[in-house]
Amino acid sequence: MRRIIAVPFMWTVFLVLLSGCGADTGPGSKPGIDLVVDLQPAADLGYDVSRVVITVAGSFVYRRTDLLINGNTATGSMGNLKEGKYTVTVKVHAGPVVLASGFRSLSAGTETVAFTWVDWEALFPDLPRSILFIGNSLTLTNGGLAEHFQAMAADFDPHVTITCGMVARGGMTLMNHWTINNSGAVAAVESGEYDLVVLQPSPGSVIDGSSDYATAIKNFTTLARDNGSEAVLLVPHTYTDAPDQAGTIVQRLHTVAKEAGIDELPMNQTWEAWQEERPEVSLYTDSIHQTPLGTYLYLCVAYAGILETSPVGLTFVNDEGISATDRDQMQSLAWDTVSSYRGWTPQ
Repeated sequence: MRRIIAVPFMWTVFLVLLSGCGADTGPGSKPGIDLVVDLQPAADLGYDVSRVVITVAGSFVYRRTDLLINGNTATGSMGNLKEGKYTVTVKVHAGPVVLASGFRSLSAGTETVAFTWVDWEALFPDLPRSILFIGNSLTLTNGGLAEHFQAMAADFDPHVTITCGMVARGGMTLMNHWTINNSGAVAAVESGEYDLVVLQPSPGSVIDGSSDYATAIKNFTTLARDNGSEAVLLVPHTYTDAPDQAGTIVQRLHTVAKEAGIDELPMNQTWEAWQEERPEVSLYTDSIHQTPLGTYLYLCVAYAGILETSPVGLTFVNDEGISATDRDQMQSLAWDTVSSYRGWTPQ
């Protein structure tokens, strides 16, 4: 599900159910539903509503229609309905994003029904507003994922502020971060300042045969939850000197993520997909580290997986040398990969 958050408010949708109203109004016509949706509250908050979809479901009835948007009002009708009870669902879109939705059971013949939605904040209470990235040079390089993700997330919604912090050092494994006091990672998680902790393990630590990476991931996950936050696992790309280890990294990290009960950000899979589609554009600066374009792919995957929203259409790039063509292709590839991995339907 794609998400968008705004400050709390209430929308009222007026559903008028009149015998003979709607598409069929002649003699002998069946009841219909006339619908009017007030979009002014969305306009007041700076949203450009592009689509309002109404679904009416009842006994042997399932019909959907788009309302006509005229200014800050959406109107339409659903005619030729039998007398009886129906469930009416409303979804309001801004581009590819579903801003809000709601439903109510109604009976044909009712004069006027006020349909009031809960506020958007209550719909999506788990959106992280503060994010901590923990990792090594893959998290740190090219200016760092935290700074760039915060800038990228500024385009998510004008009413939402997402802040990011980072604890990353070259050559550090997650177990190093867990056991070395001056790393700062444990203290940062214990501070309770972050809603989400992004864990980026060292690819080498995953394939060296030790179980330390799994222990560290589980330890940080428990610590995050003990301090009111959640963790997510960033599955890193493969080093060029171990290209055949991509499957091993993905499988081992998937196993530990499942055991820890946390989601994954499928960076490795997206990286491999890019190399198949665009083999002429390398994402490596050496055998380990990514180019600024490679970092942008990390950002697109993180954006899609953390905010559960497509990055397609964003203008932000972390480096002015990134072309619009590469930017757009990476956005689409990241959304398609994350959607497929999470079992969503790409839109």
